[in-house]
Order: sequence, then C-alpha cells, then structure tokens
Amino acid sequence: MPLRERIGRALRAARSPHQQLIDSSDEEDLETATIENDLENLGLTVPFPPYFFQSDIANSASSNPRLIQYDRRLLEASRELLHALQLYSEGKEGKGCLVARILDGDTDAAAELVRDPEKLSAFVSQVLDEQKAKKATISSRFGAIIGKVYPLLSLTLGTTSAVAEGVTFVPVKGTVNALSLLLAIADQEHTKSADFLKQLDRISFQALRVAAVKQSGHEFNDILLEKATNLMTAILVFFKGSLLYLKHDFFHHLWKGILLGPQVYADAKAELTDAIHEFDQALLTEITLRHVSTQPPKSQDPDGLLTIELIQWLQPSHWEVETEFARHCRRRVEGVGKSTIAAYVVQALKAQHPDACVLYFFCKAGGATLNTLSQLVRTLTAQLVPNLESAREHLCERKEKGLDPTKPDALFLYQELFRDALNGCKNEIFVILDGLDECSAEGQMDDVAELLRSMSSLPLKLLVSSRVTSEITKGLSSAAKKELTYDESRGDIQLYVSHIVSEKKSLERGFKSLNIDAAEFLSEKSNGNFLWVKLVLDTLKDTTSGSDFRSVIDLLPKDLEAIYERFFRRLESRGNLELALTILKCVLHSKRPLTMPEMESMVSLILGDDVFVESFVESDLASLLRKTPVEPANLNTVHETFRSYITTESSSKDKCIKTAHSHVKILAACLTTLAAPKKTQNSIRDYAVRFWLDHLAEVFRNTPSITNSELRLVFSKLHLFWASETAMVEWMRAFIFASPNHHYTLGGTMASFHNLVDVLICSEAPRCCGIAENAIAGWKDVEEWLSGILSGSDQLAPKFCSNLYHTWLTTNWEELSTAEWVFRATHSIKRILKDTSCPIEDIKARGNWKQYFSAHAVSELNTLGNLQDLLANADYDDTDGTQIGNHAIALLELKSGECVDRFEEAIDECPDQWHLHEGLAAYYEKHDEIDKAIASLENALKVDTKEFPSSAFTHASLVSKNRRDAGDYEGAVEAFRDDLRYASPSDTNRYWDAMAKVWKSQGDGNKMVDLYKEAVEKYPKAGSAYWEKLAETYGRGGAREMEWQTYRNAMVKDPENRSKYGKEVLQLADHLIALCVWPPVSVVLEQGAKDDPENAAEYHRALGNAYMCQRKWKEALEQFERHAELKDSRWIYHDIGHAYLGLGETAKALMAYKAAVLEARASTKALTMGYVHIIDGEYGKAMRLFKRALSQLASGEEEAHMPINFVQEDDSGQQQLFQLHLQLALCCEATGKLEDMRENLEKAVDDLKPMTLKADADKDRELVYRHHARALFHIGLVEEKLGRKEDARETLTRAVFLLEKTTMEGDDETQKSEEDEAIAALRRAADGADKVGGSTDQPPDLKETKGCMRLQRRLTLPYTTDWYCAQSWQPPRRRGWEEWNEVDFTNKFVLCQGDRTVVVPWGFGHY
Repeated sequence: MPLRERIGRALRAARSPHQQLIDSSDEEDLETATIENDLENLGLTVPFPPYFFQSDIANSASSNPRLIQYDRRLLEASRELLHALQLYSEGKEGKGCLVARILDGDTDAAAELVRDPEKLSAFVSQVLDEQKAKKATISSRFGAIIGKVYPLLSLTLGTTSAVAEGVTFVPVKGTVNALSLLLAIADQEHTKSADFLKQLDRISFQALRVAAVKQSGHEFNDILLEKATNLMTAILVFFKGSLLYLKHDFFHHLWKGILLGPQVYADAKAELTDAIHEFDQALLTEITLRHVSTQPPKSQDPDGLLTIELIQWLQPSHWEVETEFARHCRRRVEGVGKSTIAAYVVQALKAQHPDACVLYFFCKAGGATLNTLSQLVRTLTAQLVPNLESAREHLCERKEKGLDPTKPDALFLYQELFRDALNGCKNEIFVILDGLDECSAEGQMDDVAELLRSMSSLPLKLLVSSRVTSEITKGLSSAAKKELTYDESRGDIQLYVSHIVSEKKSLERGFKSLNIDAAEFLSEKSNGNFLWVKLVLDTLKDTTSGSDFRSVIDLLPKDLEAIYERFFRRLESRGNLELALTILKCVLHSKRPLTMPEMESMVSLILGDDVFVESFVESDLASLLRKTPVEPANLNTVHETFRSYITTESSSKDKCIKTAHSHVKILAACLTTLAAPKKTQNSIRDYAVRFWLDHLAEVFRNTPSITNSELRLVFSKLHLFWASETAMVEWMRAFIFASPNHHYTLGGTMASFHNLVDVLICSEAPRCCGIAENAIAGWKDVEEWLSGILSGSDQLAPKFCSNLYHTWLTTNWEELSTAEWVFRATHSIKRILKDTSCPIEDIKARGNWKQYFSAHAVSELNTLGNLQDLLANADYDDTDGTQIGNHAIALLELKSGECVDRFEEAIDECPDQWHLHEGLAAYYEKHDEIDKAIASLENALKVDTKEFPSSAFTHASLVSKNRRDAGDYEGAVEAFRDDLRYASPSDTNRYWDAMAKVWKSQGDGNKMVDLYKEAVEKYPKAGSAYWEKLAETYGRGGAREMEWQTYRNAMVKDPENRSKYGKEVLQLADHLIALCVWPPVSVVLEQGAKDDPENAAEYHRALGNAYMCQRKWKEALEQFERHAELKDSRWIYHDIGHAYLGLGETAKALMAYKAAVLEARASTKALTMGYVHIIDGEYGKAMRLFKRALSQLASGEEEAHMPINFVQEDDSGQQQLFQLHLQLALCCEATGKLEDMRENLEKAVDDLKPMTLKADADKDRELVYRHHARALFHIGLVEEKLGRKEDARETLTRAVFLLEKTTMEGDDETQKSEEDEAIAALRRAADGADKVGGSTDQPPDLKETKGCMRLQRRLTLPYTTDWYCAQSWQPPRRRGWEEWNEVDFTNKFVLCQGDRTVVVPWGFGHY
C-alpha cells in the first residue's frame, strides 16, 4: 500500500490504537498490521504526532516509489521539527507558549483535530488570537504567511477539502507551531532575524504561485508533487535550523555538546534555496507544457532535432532573453516599466495569436550577451527556427555553405540570417525589441537606424520600447510613437506607495508623525520614476528613529544619482565599498554573465581573499543587482540608470567603474587561474580559457587610460603564464576542444594570440620598464623578459610555437577531423606568423583580436621535411602511442605511405583511440584497399564509446561499394541498413538516401519508392524528410500524378507538416503552369485547397494566376476574390484589377488598383491606374500620374528599381522608365502636344536601349531570353513612331531573330502575337527605308484599348514563365532544359471530370 494511503488509514484509526490496517491491494495475500507496527515501520514512535490534517488523504495516494521516498523525508523532517519544538516548549523559556499547550494535548484530541476541518479552523483562529495578544506586526505577518503556505501544503499532501477562495489546504501542525514560535522569537532577536524574515518572503512567494495555478484548475504530475514535497521538507528543515540558530544558547546548553547553530542554519538555508530552484523549474515546465499542449501544432520539426542543431549553430542569447522575459513576466520590478510592458505584449500576442511567430529580445547594457545587434539578430532568427519551415530550410542552406553566424557584422547577419529567412513566409510575424537604446557596444548604434529601416519594410509588425535616441528616431521615422509620461504613471506610483507603506508599520508611523500623505508626496517628488520611489522607500525602511526618518524626508534626493551616492556612502561606512565595486566590475565587464560560483571565484582572486558574493549581494546590493531566477543564476544591474551612473566619472566620481581598469582586474584573475596547476583549477577556468584574450584585447584597446601600475600587473601575469612549463599547453588544448566549430581557422586564431601579446608588449612595455619602485613581486624577472623582447631577440615566437607543437603532438584529439585541422594549423604556424600581423585598427575599433587565416593557404609548406623539423621541435617521443598516432595523421595529411606503419604502432599502444583506426581506414580507402579500410573501421566501431560512432557511415559506404562492385545491389543496400543502429536520429536520412542512390544508379525507381515508403513507415515522427524524398523520386521519374498523390497522402499521415506538403503541391502546380500543361492544374489546386484548408487562400491565388495565363479573366477573378475573402492581403487587389481590366470593366479595375496601390510608390500607381485612365480617355488624369512618378524618380524621392536583370524581368528600373515616358508620350499625342510626345518618346528609347544593347553584345551566346527580345521589339516600335527607320529596322531585325529563337511548342495566341507584330513592324521599317517617301503602311496605335492584343499581353505577362532557350535548339522547342528522367515511371496523369476520364501528359519528363 502506498505511504500516503497508509498514513491516511493510520490517522483514521487514531482513536483506536489497536485497530488493524488491511492492505487490500492484493486480495490473495492480505497483510495485517497493528497501528503501532505500521507506524514503527515508518520510523515513527507511538503515539503518532498529529502534524497534519486530512481524513481523505488516501484519495490522492500515489504508487510512485520516488514520491513515496519524498514522503518519508517529509515525515522525518516533521518528526524532527516537532521534537525540537517539544524540547523548547518543555524548557523554561518555552513554558506557556501556544506550541507547548498544543503539543501537550492528548492524541485523541489531536486526531479529532485532524479529521474535523471546523476544529482545524478553530485551531488556526486560536493561533491567530494568540499572536494578536502580542504585537500587531507579528499577527499580521503570521496570518499572511500561514495563509500563503496553505496551498503548498495542500499540493504536497494531495487534499480534497476546500476552504476560502477555493484554495485547498492541509496545514502541517509543525509548520503552524514553528512559525508561531519563530516569529515571536524573531521579534525579539532583531540582529539575527533579518535574514530569517527574508527567507519567509521567499517561501511565501513560492506558495502564492501554487495558489494561483491551483485556482486556474490545473492538475499536477508526479514530478511537480515530488518537488513540492521536497520544498515542504526543506521548509520544515529550515524552520528547525532557524530555531536552533535563533535559540542557540538554549539548545547548546540542553544538548551539552557542540552545536554550530549558524552552520546548521546556513545548511538549512542552502537546502531551502536548492528546493526552491527545483520547484520553480518543475512548476515552470508543468505550466509551459500544458500551455504548449493546448496550442495548435506549429513545429514542422516534430522531434526538434533539426531545430536544436540550427539553434546551436546560431549561438543565440536564448536563455538570457528568456530569463529577462520571465523576470518581467513574473515579478513587476520597479524601474523597468517599459520592459514589463514589452513582456506583457509578448504574453498577450502569444495567447491571442497562437499561430503567429512572436519574436522578442530584451537588450541590456552591460549584459555581455544582451547588448549587441549581432546577438539580437541571431536570437530573433533562432526564435523563427521552431515554427517556420521556410526559415529552417534557408538556414540549413546557409549552414551548409559555411556561413559563420558569430561574425560581428550585424547588418550582414541580418540580411543573411533573418531577412532572407522570411522570404515567402506566410505566417503572421510580430517582433518586440525592448531597450534598444542599450545596444551600446561601440560601433553598434550606427547600424541601429539601418536595421530598423529594413525591418520596417519586411512583412512583420514591429514594436520597439526604448528611450529616445537619434538613431532609433531615424530608423522609425514613419512609425507611430507613444511616449509614456508622468501623468500616465502617477496613479500606479500612488498605489505602489500605499501598498508598501501599509505593509511596513514603521513607514506608516513615520509618515503619520509628519502628517504627510505618503502616496501623494512621493508621487509628486518622483517625476514619474518608479525606481526613485522604490529606493527612497528602501532608505526610509532602514531608519531607526523618528528624527532619522524626518532627516531622510528633509534631505530627500532630487534624483537617482543622489540616491546612488547615499547608497555608496553607506557601503563605505561599513567597509564594504571595495567588495561592492569589484562585484560590479565583474558584472558590467565580463564577456558573458558569470555564474554565482564563477563570480565568487573571480572576485576572490581579484581581492586576494575568499568572499561570499551571494550572501553579500542579497544583504547589501539587492537594490543595485538582481540575481536571475533561471539556473545557472547570474547577476545583472537592476536598471540602466545605475549602469549609466556608475560608469560615468562626472556622476560617480572616484567610485566610477572604468572599462579599462575592470578588464585589467578580470584579465589578471584569468591569467592567475590559467597559470595555476590544473589540479588546483577553480570555477572560472572554463571562462578564462575562452575569454582571457578578449579581455587582453580590451586592455590593449584602452591602454591610454591604463596606469603604469596596472600595466605592470598585466605584464607580470602574462609572464607568469608564458614562463610556465604547462600553462600555455593546457590552455591551447582546452581552447581547441572548446571551439569545435572553428577548427578551420585555428592557425589564424593561434597566430592572432601571439601577435596580440607581441604588439601589446612592444607598444606599452617601454613605459613600465626601468622604474625603480615596484610593489609587484618578481618584477625583475618580468622586466628582463620584456627587455629581451623589446631588444629584438624574439622570445615570444619560439616559446609559442614550441607550445603549439607540443599541444598538437601530445593530445588525444578523439576525432580524426580535429586532429587533421590541428596538424594543419601547427604545420603552417610559422608561415602564418610571417604573413600576418596584429589587426591593430580592428582591435582599437571593435576589440576583435582574431585574424582569419586558413591553413589551406599555405598548403605548399606541407612537406615531409617540414614535418621532421616540427617533430624535432616538439620533442617527439616515438614510444608514446598518442604522439605516434598524431605523427601518423600528419603523414596521412602529407599523403605518405609511411603513415600505415605509424598507425599500426600507435594502435598497438593505444587500441582504444578510435580515430586512429579511422585514419588508417582513410589511407586504405584513398588507395582502393577497401577490404583493409573496412576492417579498420570495424575496429573503430568496436572501441568508439560515443553513442553514435563517427565511423559508421563511412563503414557502411565502403561495404556497400564492395557489394555494388560485385553486382550485389541488395547487399549494397543492406550494408546501410545494418549500420543504421549507429546513426543518430538526425543522421538517419543520410543512410536512406544512400540506399536509394544504389537503386538510382540502376535506374530502378520502383525500388527507390519501396525504400522511402519503408522509411516513412519506420520513422513516422521524422518530419517531412522521407515523404518529400518519396514524392521527389516520383517527380524526377516524370510520374507527376504519383508525386501529387504522395503529398496528399503525407498531409493525411503527417498533419503536423501539412503546410510544408502544401507548399510542395503549390510548387508542383507552378511547374505545370510554367510548362503550359493546363488540364491538371485546376484539379491539383482545387483539391489542394480542400486538403490544406489553412492555406486555401494560396491555392486560390495560384489557380487565379493559371487562369490569367490562359486569359480566362472571369475564372481568374473568382479565384482572386476567394483569396481576398480568406486572407487580408492588399496586393491581391492588384490581381483583381488585372482580371477586371481583362473583362473590360475599367471602373471596377480602377477601384481595385486604388485599393492595392494606395500606399505604393508613385511609379506603381502610374503603371496601374494610369493605363486605365488612358483606356477610358482620361488623359489629364493619366498625365498627372506619369509626371508625378517621373518627377519623384528624377528627384530621388523614389528609388529606381534594380538594374535590368536578364533572367526574366519585365519590370526593371529601365523598363519602368521606358513605359512611363512612352505612356506619357501617348497621352501628349492624344491631347495634341506633339513636341512633348516626341521628347518623351526619345527619352523612353534613351532609358532602355543602352542597357538592352549592352546585354545583347555577345551575339553568339548560347542562352537567349524572351523578355530580352520583347524589350528590343518595344524599342523598335517607338523608333518606328519617331521616324528613325534605319534604327527601327536594325532593332526589329534582332527582335524578330530572338523572338523566333524563343518560340516554344504550345505557345498560345498572345505569345505568338509578339512575333507576328514584330515581323509586320520589321516589314514596315524595311519598306520605309527602301522606298522614297517611306512605307505606305501606317504603324499601329500604341495605346491600349479594351480587348486589344497589346492589353491582353500586358495582363498575362506577370503570370507567364518565359523559358530560356539555347540558340542551337531546333524547332519544335519544348519548355524546360535539364532532363530529369533518371528513373522509369508511367508519365501519365488521369484526370476525372464528371463522367469523363481523360489521360493527358504531365509535362515531358522534365521541369
């Protein structure tokens, strides 16, 4: 029987001690036991102490053994607490207290209290009455705390009885009694009780969170119950420890022995802190999971493997941002109003728009991972990854192309990562940026305006909460702005003051004695600053007398700076100023937030004494620093105003924390750590390994403001590090392992390290040498070292190179690729040192000390002779297996057959180093000794201890190759299948693709299909990978119907990825439209709208596009209008306008165009509405539109489109200018302004012809384009109209040639009409040039009219694909280029329409 049920039954039997308990969980084997035995088995003594109250606890019994174990600990803690209370109540001090009288009660009475909620309420009332008889402060605090703790007790013991406000509770008698007693003691022990009362606030806060969640109706899982029980246990342990601490003398005398009350209290407090953190995480996880489970599935990456991989690659400030978000959501902190608003907006958007992408970033000056634009960009991009499939696809491409997301160029990263990831995005996107003014790293603010301008043009909604800066104002020049004023915060400040004053009786008495309305008084003085109010109230709380209170009010600081000054004066008076400033230096200038253990180590090293940072911050710096709630916890400043104050010398004066001095101290601590023996390493070793050079660069960057004594400290620590026998080698080794994604730049990075040290010494050491007085021990040795370097005898490079050689040679690099990259860097380091120098300008500007220099650039140095020199310099030991192995890998890199012997020797010495087996296999593979390679890889698989061995895929590939070469294709496939057991979940697709390639090489599409069908069944949660491969296989074989049906099946079987499959269906339809294969298009798209209803609007738009290509204006209009009904898209009215214009309904077309281009540029308005006005004969209106567009383009108000792009562009900048001038000329002609007409026609030709002729300069090029021919055709018509017959004939001759070359089989009337009209125009031009007086044929009117072919061509053009053609192609030419018939399938599509079944071709076997 579970423990909870056994306790419940024991309690119900408390009146009859000898009643038997029967465990009926197993009817065949009933267990009986007396109450006494049952309780003894629980480690308790009879009579059973009634420490909790609930008769129906068995109803919530759990069979979870872990939960039972937590219950046992709770029981034990309760028993021990009650025992301590009992001892105290029996002593002289405790006589007569309430706890004594309750504990003296008989068991029956206690048991009755357990079962009867009414008597329980009476008991609680009795306790409260006892407290009221003492002091009001104790009574109110007791009532508040015990009321808040009830929900936690309720959750812990699984109660079902309800009390006031729907909060269930089961009070623990020990808790009630202990709290009653401890508050009374705390009221007397002022000096000892401050921290105890602070811990009570923490306990109350956690319990209140439980109440809030319980009231929402949530049920909790076993994990949360475990953590809640553990927290309740820790509370009881803490109460006991507090009692022993506060009444140390009593218990010390009672137990006649050594009792370390303070230590017991400290241990109990630490246990309480751990329990709170664990409970906090469990509660957050529980609520988050429940929230997520109620949301529609958004992820297209169900297992999250690709998401995790991409987020790791991006290296965002994810957890730091989430910490800030959680902080502002959970706790309304004074002085961060805009951040709280931003957090609220994020919460509201997530709740109200569950399908949207809500992206956010909380900037924080001084926060090492929250204060740069590049971190902002990477984090926003990482937030896209889980919910946006198109973003994942884009980022995968960038990752595969080797993009480094850690580059400091924020705008470059923005374009490559974020902006381009949104291309084609159909999700609603919200971006919230808080505190953008705090992106204050040098060189960042210049980019803020450009980033904001660009983001404003993207399809997203942007909210920026920030103080006003010129850059932000410039970047958001057209955005709506809302300024938060004092009038808007006055009421909130008054409520806050009233609440704080009512809770603190000393404040209430102080203001009352001065006859001051606190809320009104402080709100008026605050000028709307919450943080000022909070700090003033904190100061008033510390007053000890009425006169002291009056003094603070009389000398009330006018601003925050005055408060900060008073705060530091108080620290100085206590002798804690240096410690406080050192902590602040580390908070503000570490390269990433330091964890609490790291912070303690760093500060202790700087001060040369052990300090307890966490307790000091909680007691003395809580008003300035805040510990993050998410583990690992770190510290940050409470507000930007304090950071500004403490880093501005004119404000904080001698207490100012200067950048350079802070980096000197942190650098010295890092170097001290690195120079110490590894076995004595402390908590900051990992930090020092990764960031000491960044701090050194900051020191070099700020040398003008660094004193000589500080420089001597830096040089002494550098000398200590450089002179050590092991320090540099240990650092190099650790640094390489800590940078797995940057091994390809290792040579440049190591050279940059040497160069930075060298340039710092050469530029700054002279001012430190030759000084007689120096307090630094061993400075003479340091000075000799520096003097040697300054004299030109290079002491740096030899030691540096020697250490790098030794690091390479003596390290087991574990992975073959790592060993290869380290060797390349090591082998070429001397050449890299010769060819590089310290990037002084880059360091001075941005602190960037790294110089990228690939080892491939010096590959000519990779010779055996150089290798021998390297081995000699590294003191090569040919008896050490690791060194022999690295020698072998070097020989492999140099393509030397000697590597085989070395590998075999190394493997004999170190058979468990799997990468050596892989290296030997690599040599054998390169030399076509496949069997030997396979044998080596099998050895690697045997000893590789990783969950997913690195040699598995190569092994499968070689086994498959052997079998394939022998004609055993089934066996070749089976080789990959056998090694699938070694593949990580994210890597399995490589194996299935490799299997499919085996059959692809044989042209067996059916076997490929069978494989991918198997993969789909085997990995139902693998996302869309295998469904897409299956469909792609059908498509590349020309079986387009099967491709389509596969995507439809995927939507049913894998609904989480429905939108992704829908995109593939849309792409398939686009291919068919581009190929002018019309019959299947309507079937595919109409069915797609039904299969993928969430994206139905896109299918209707695509079908409308298809109808526009075919000049089916009415059908197109219907589809566009259905799109408009489903999706709010302004630009769909542009398409609707085209459809109406095709139908000849100019009034409706004009209305649609107006709706589309209302906020568009003038040229867009002119080239939509202007055409309609010409058709309607409204030439004046048309002319105004065309002139305004040309005027804005000429003045620069409107940027021209990109230069003409001869892939397929009919709306380039030059062509738009051509059309604007042409249409304006036609209006002039219609209104009799012939001079203006001629001027604009000439300008039209001048705008377009030069670029067109330049692109057509190479007449023998293989590929030609239809739109290029079209441009020449239009130019020729205008030249004809201008009477330039020779020019027209030359231009039209080329146009006709290109139009013929780009004529395709299946062209419709509109496509054929271009060539027909061009031939007619050429004939007119030729006749006119040959005849005296010109041709008698009149050129056509270039104005559009309803239904004319010129209008129809213009309307269909945006929807039609103009295929490129090779000049060598002979008619009949078919759309498409590359043949995709790689495998055999039936290339047919069965189309069912009513009672007719039609068989039509799906393309021609290619896209």
